[in-house]
Amino acid sequence: MIGYATTYRYWFYTTGEKPRIDDGKLPLPPEREPQFSDFPSRLRISQFLILPPYQGNGHGTRLYNVIHNACMTDSSIQELTVEDPNESFDQLRDQADYATLKPEFVKHNIAINPDPYPPDTKRRPRRMPTSALIPVETLSKIRSQYKIQPTQFAHILETFLLEQIPVRHRLIGGANIARLLIK
Repeated sequence: MIGYATTYRYWFYTTGEKPRIDDGKLPLPPEREPQFSDFPSRLRISQFLILPPYQGNGHGTRLYNVIHNACMTDSSIQELTVEDPNESFDQLRDQADYATLKPEFVKHNIAINPDPYPPDTKRRPRRMPTSALIPVETLSKIRSQYKIQPTQFAHILETFLLEQIPVRHRLIGGANIARLLIK
């Protein structure tokens, strides 16, 4: 045994349209007993352990990718989450998710809009909508396609966008991009 992981599902509250009882879409009594897999859910990684002699050899990344791929194939799972990750697991997950999402970001030409201001304005607005800076709709589709939690997705997107900064400009203003080092 090299390691193991445990996961569990929990209900995913959706804000979509609910079927009305009288519209014929919800037969009463139900035709069959509802199964847990009929309902939208999140998959949560609860425990994740690679035994010490095998750590640092890529086994954790492979195990995480197997869990993520299982989520991708199950249509009832909406997101993959992690229960109270430690720093080492956060780094492993960041690297695995970055390797998964970077080709998708490149394919869709995700970048910060260098000139988000409307051309006919004399004054720059005090607040800039996020949608003027990045393609929010495209990113939302990518996030839901890959079933990554919004906070984790934002973290990976930020890492990708920071990586686009030329190396000669990274130290301007005292920015610390030490965590940007990607294997």
